[in-house]
Formats: sequence, C-alpha cells, structure tokens
Amino acid sequence: MPCFQIPRLDALDSAIELIGTMMVGRGPDNTIVLNDETVSQCHAVLLIEPEGVLLLDLDSTNGTFVNGLPAQPDTAVRLADGDVVIVARTAMYYRAGGSVRRISEGCAGGGIPADQSIS
Repeated sequence: MPCFQIPRLDALDSAIELIGTMMVGRGPDNTIVLNDETVSQCHAVLLIEPEGVLLLDLDSTNGTFVNGLPAQPDTAVRLADGDVVIVARTAMYYRAGGSVRRISEGCAGGGIPADQSIS
C-alpha cells in the first residue's frame, strides 16, 4: 500500500496510508490536514490508482514541489518510490509499497489515520 512519511521533530515520524482520492491542505475538511500556515486551505489532491499515485497542485499559494521541481497547477505528476514532495514548508516522502524507511512505524497498521492532523 502506498504511503507518505512525514518527519516530525517532536515525535516519531508519521506514516499516512494513501487510499482512493485524498485532499491535502490546511482546512479541516481535507483528508490529510497539515497544520502549517503556509499550506493553502485546499493545497493539492492525490489520486491513488492501480498504476500509481498522481499529485495535482490546486493552484496553491506557496506551491508543491516534487524532488525540487515545481508541480504546475492542475497538471498531474506521477509519483515514484522515494520522491520527496514539499507542500509549502512540509516535506513528505512517498513510498510506493509497504516498506517504510527511517521510520519506526510502517504504513500497514502502524501509521496514523489519514483523517488526522499533522503538526
């Protein structure tokens, strides 16, 4: 199961399982809520397909970057294992399978639910 790792300074890294269509942003109605004032209310969308995961920036204020390159608004970017996704100031590491690196909790059964906030 694909997931994102989100490093945290104050605790263990978080792992979020990616399922279906997921909205990323600061607003409480998003599937993945990032508590970061530089993240737009509705920042990006993730489309999880059998072939992989697509990321679309929703014309966010501070942008979304994949491996240092800007994701153009409303243009799908297919993620590859190990990609670094930066949403405003928040770094997330994409893992295509259940293998999570540099984290003590794995994606399968060990990650936080997708609908919880990340500080």
